Amino acid sequence: MKKYLSLLALCTMSTSFAMTEIDFNSAFYKDPTHFTCNGKKISPQSTISNLLMNCKNAKVIEHDEPTPNQNAQMHNANAGSSMDYNEVDGSSQFTVDVVKFQDDKNSSMTCKFLNNQLKKCKYKLAKTTATTSSAPIASAKTIASAPAN
Repeated sequence: MKKYLSLLALCTMSTSFAMTEIDFNSAFYKDPTHFTCNGKKISPQSTISNLLMNCKNAKVIEHDEPTPNQNAQMHNANAGSSMDYNEVDGSSQFTVDVVKFQDDKNSSMTCKFLNNQLKKCKYKLAKTTATTSSAPIASAKTIASAPAN
């Protein structure tokens, strides 16, 4: 029984950190209050600089750009093999960037760009906290009475 409870707890914890991919065609995405930074909607046309300028805590967490040596290494790795391969030329080079930020509703978001074009975004909705009353709490005063003589 303990094993099952442990497994259930582990599954629950691992899914609590999961992010959901944005479907740019969904009704949830099309709601004008979702996925905005500084009032501007995040869309497939968004750029890295748009997100960095408009979103809270935005930063590029990954930037990968191939070097000319990577093309040569790719060519040499395939040399001598009997398999056909496509030679990598300069036109097939690409850059990958990953930007992490928070939107206007404090949802945590991560977007992946390929050649500076948005390919996909994932989000995790911000946790909502219960609001408490701001009314002051009446404190009871206790007065010690002296014993009567």
